[in-house]
Amino acid sequence: MLIKAQQANPHDDKSTFSPCPRTRGSEASFSPRPCTRGRGVGGEGVGLGASSVSPPLPQPLSPEYRGEGSRKPPLPQPLSPEYRGEGRKWVAVLGTVCLLLCSVSPAAAELNPELKTPYRVQVVLRIAKHRLLTDVFKERVERELHDGLQSALGELAEIQVVREHPLLKDVEEKGLQQALDAWQEVNEIKTHFVLIDYSEGKYVIRTRQHDGLTGQASPLVREERIADAAGREFVARAAALLVSRDFGLVGTVTQKLSDDTVRVTLKGGGLNVPLKDWIKKNEVFILVQLAKTSGGMRATRVPWAVLQVQEEPADGACTCKFYFRHRDILTAAPLPDIRCLKISTLEQKMLRLRLVQTTSRGPVPPPTLQVAVRRHGFDGAVDGGQALTNAEGIPVNKVLFDHLAFVTVSRQGRAIARLPVPLLDDRPQVCAVTVEENVNEALFVRRNLWLQDVYASYAAQSNLLKELSDMLSKAEARSKVFDRAQAGLKDLTRDVESFTQARNELAAEAKQLQLNLADGDRALGELRKARDYHQKVVERFEQAKKEKDDPERKEALAKVQQAQLEEENSEFGKALELYKAALMGKLGEGDKTTVQTRVKELEEAWREKGDAHRRARAFIYKTWPTLDLAKTKDAVADARKAFEACQDAKDKLAPQKLLKIASDHINKLLKDLGGLQRDVNEDDQKTAENITKVSEELTKLIKDVAAYLQ
Repeated sequence: MLIKAQQANPHDDKSTFSPCPRTRGSEASFSPRPCTRGRGVGGEGVGLGASSVSPPLPQPLSPEYRGEGSRKPPLPQPLSPEYRGEGRKWVAVLGTVCLLLCSVSPAAAELNPELKTPYRVQVVLRIAKHRLLTDVFKERVERELHDGLQSALGELAEIQVVREHPLLKDVEEKGLQQALDAWQEVNEIKTHFVLIDYSEGKYVIRTRQHDGLTGQASPLVREERIADAAGREFVARAAALLVSRDFGLVGTVTQKLSDDTVRVTLKGGGLNVPLKDWIKKNEVFILVQLAKTSGGMRATRVPWAVLQVQEEPADGACTCKFYFRHRDILTAAPLPDIRCLKISTLEQKMLRLRLVQTTSRGPVPPPTLQVAVRRHGFDGAVDGGQALTNAEGIPVNKVLFDHLAFVTVSRQGRAIARLPVPLLDDRPQVCAVTVEENVNEALFVRRNLWLQDVYASYAAQSNLLKELSDMLSKAEARSKVFDRAQAGLKDLTRDVESFTQARNELAAEAKQLQLNLADGDRALGELRKARDYHQKVVERFEQAKKEKDDPERKEALAKVQQAQLEEENSEFGKALELYKAALMGKLGEGDKTTVQTRVKELEEAWREKGDAHRRARAFIYKTWPTLDLAKTKDAVADARKAFEACQDAKDKLAPQKLLKIASDHINKLLKDLGGLQRDVNEDDQKTAENITKVSEELTKLIKDVAAYLQ
């Protein structure tokens, strides 16, 4: 549904807002034009998603308890030749790796369709500093934007307009495309960013949505330019139109009706709002599988998979048909937890598609391919025309389609891809295809996602350690620390079991393919060690609960437990302070002797040995975590200098922290890469090349530090 002005003239002050399911042709008061950088529905991205070889992820440190054995972090192993680029490249590199569905989800999310719950819509309004964009103008836009959206959405949503947001700085620096592509948080809020600037005598409005229920951003950045002559009065109205165009209903797949048909229950479907104004027959949903992991809810986009509405909604639900490229997720039993987000598609539009293949030189047009297009599914007569790809990988087809085109790509009579392509705008959607025979592209991609999931789970353990330490520092929270530790252990145990099962399924399906699982096996081994460490943490907390009700002794023991957690997080200075504070309290003789021994060991190992060593420590603990490696020149070189200073001082502690933070930097760089559109934007291509170079330097540093710590 769109917010529409009644008059065709955008400068007619008689225009008012009213609910309208869509805008066609001259009926629209404003015709929002998507910017030249659309993500598309495939989810595989373009550019980096199908070109550059991502660096190997670092192996996490072994989570052994300090004092119960020496820490020997595993040496990060490089990826096998087919993933380094010496042989076959990552067939669907970062963009697809981040998005393709893993075969086994960590745990059922037990999704609630929320039939009677309105949407929470947060509009983040940023109006640039300009002499014409006065405080009065800003307040008016904010008020009218809120009132217009609330009036149009009615009981379906609760609208909030804010001026600040944690991601706003990232949006201003990187743009709506890259910043929101990298934001995959699952929450209860639809966040719409509205950026208003004034340039060359025009008001420039840009918008994009992040849907928290699915963890996905809308496919396009939308843009509208309004001439200053008479357009000042209509800025809020134009912004509301852009926002509402991407306000897509969210559904939950609640029932499988046949092999390819499902029932989708719609959020807010039980409210007093006629959903037929929001969803029409043949419109399109994208799909996301949700799973509960030790790091929280995880949303995984199913690339090149859609649901097409078969009939208008009734009783808060609609029937949809499932079309896919890579694999049929509906064959799983029980039915996986799937949410879907309706996207804005167009009628009577030509198909815009560009096919590429991955090579060592990046994505390039493939050899000439045959493309057959249909209007209704992949079978039956080719009623949408046939074409050959040109030198740019684009099939020229001038037939008009409504909402969705069904594309079959063939080479020499052999079908190599079936693509359901939603019609989003006038720009080609880019899709990577594999023209070689006997290559199971989906299996290689699933392997990479499996590896990424293992690392993500391990990263969550560091956050859990910090959370437990913070809880121990507050007397009022200590009663809950055991339950939190136990819940974290349960999540981690589930992750280990599900990732092990996924690994075994990959190995079974690989058969004759050279699918390297060694890197994942090592990472999974580290995750098992993390589980064993957390098991010891839970046991210690459980033992502490049995202590006599002596407040002074419990306070001292809590500080010891907190110190142990800080050691595990490589915060040795904090650990020393906590151990010493515990010694000032009421510890038993045995505990006191153990703590005194540990304090002496740490004091000797933590002692600074000269100015160079002191500066290196300060860099590792204060500067290194704050750097943006993609933007900070010589950041990795400075980290190496700090590491070398620690080597000279025979320091085995600070490099552990350097290694942990380096792992965090790798993960951030990978997210940044996932938000780039290299084939579409030259600046993104340069950024991607820089990130890849930095990643290679960082990976070498990680390898050297890990070897030193062994």
